[in-house]
Amino acid sequence: MTTGSADAPSPPIEGHDVHCRQLLEHAAELIAQGDRRRASEQLWGAAAQRIETLAAARGWPFESRADGQVIAHYVANQVGNPQIRILFAVALGAEQNIYDDDWEDEQFAFALEHVRTLLDLLDAAERKLPPDLEPPTAKYYRRRHGLAPVAEGV
Repeated sequence: MTTGSADAPSPPIEGHDVHCRQLLEHAAELIAQGDRRRASEQLWGAAAQRIETLAAARGWPFESRADGQVIAHYVANQVGNPQIRILFAVALGAEQNIYDDDWEDEQFAFALEHVRTLLDLLDAAERKLPPDLEPPTAKYYRRRHGLAPVAEGV
């Protein structure tokens, strides 16, 4: 058992990487079976689960895809890797495809590879982030979750 200060973020939820990767592999199986909407759901689920886990480990609120997008952008800025926000947009496209079902086969292959890369980048980012990093600073995010307002000029 490990101990830490009350202010330190919680360790990542055990097995999060395994679960996200299982969702991704399930998406690949569903793509092969032609179950496009469920494949889209699994692709989105893998990305959303990973962002949610990162947020939970730090005590950051996560309740919606909009929160996920704010967190993805914030993490990308913190670690200096804009590819995180771009790849999260691919995952958001998969979420939209659950409803629209208008992706072509090559879009599924593209999304599968890009969500896999996103998971890898988020794993690396989580190791780089300082343990005491404040929650994202997007004004709407802070307002929505009752967090202290951002100081002007920040």
